[in-house]
Amino acid sequence: MSLRTNKLRRILFGAALGVAALGVCAVPQVEAQDAKAEQTAKKASILVEKGLLKDPEAMMRTKFLAEIDEARDAWIAEYEKVETPADVEAYQKKKRDYFLNALGPMWERTPLNPQITGRLTKEKFRVENVIFESQPGVYVTGALFLPLEERFKGPYPAMLISCGHSTNGKAYDLYQSLGILAAVNGLAAFVVDPIDQGERFQHLNKAGKPTSVGVQAHNLVGAGATLVGRNCATFEVWDLMRAVDYLQTRDDIIPDKIGACGTSGGGTQTAYIMSLEDRIALACPSCYICSIYDDLTHNLGPQDAEQNIFGQAAFGLDHADYLFLRAPIPTLMC
Repeated sequence: MSLRTNKLRRILFGAALGVAALGVCAVPQVEAQDAKAEQTAKKASILVEKGLLKDPEAMMRTKFLAEIDEARDAWIAEYEKVETPADVEAYQKKKRDYFLNALGPMWERTPLNPQITGRLTKEKFRVENVIFESQPGVYVTGALFLPLEERFKGPYPAMLISCGHSTNGKAYDLYQSLGILAAVNGLAAFVVDPIDQGERFQHLNKAGKPTSVGVQAHNLVGAGATLVGRNCATFEVWDLMRAVDYLQTRDDIIPDKIGACGTSGGGTQTAYIMSLEDRIALACPSCYICSIYDDLTHNLGPQDAEQNIFGQAAFGLDHADYLFLRAPIPTLMC
């Protein structure tokens, strides 16, 4: 018998022992897990048997919803007291101050260092691929759709388009179509990638492919942001504010005619930027505005990190307030 054959037999024998060992160890482990689950079930059933709770699984949800209902009543009562222009101004200031404080501190306006990395000209519009730094080392990617100069002479009004939770961000066909529609009708449109979408993925495997995107990745950003007194939304709002800064540096954009729009998660970002950024001349949040006191809590359930502003339900900051903060500037809801 060759040394090679003996070596192979030893390997197979060792592997067999390993499999057997795994089998022996796995049974007690499974039994322990089953016993733990059974014990947990017994504890829950005790609550039912004693008549303490009909649905133990809903214990905390019931508690939270009761607090939210109480906060809703207080929010409505506060709103009903707003009667005069002075009341409106005081209400707006109170809500805006809270919102900014809950988002946490913004950053210093540092150089944008913008770069145009590519240009594309089509039959009725053109596109520029843009990168800028919203903070040092924090790069924001976007696509700026522009009219053809022979069709419309600049400078142009501009729309800031916020993306919903599309994995491909600005490359999603809906946002491309909106940018094209604007450009062929004489408007500029700047479609910006949110964090962890489009060209801004952060969690990559060894092959360079994203492992965490969109909502999941935003929740990870939110967990880290909480530790430094911010929110995932803080980064999104700041990116959009700096996008407005960039548009205002361009000679082909009318600086005081910049609007904002977006749908779903982009509607969230639009609601935030329109309520905090006075340079947004008009706004259209789509598929977002509802109520945290009803739809989002009682029906849809918790949303991702940027849609949960710390303490907002208890304080009294509902979606309607994002519109109220813009009064008397009209806002279109879709």
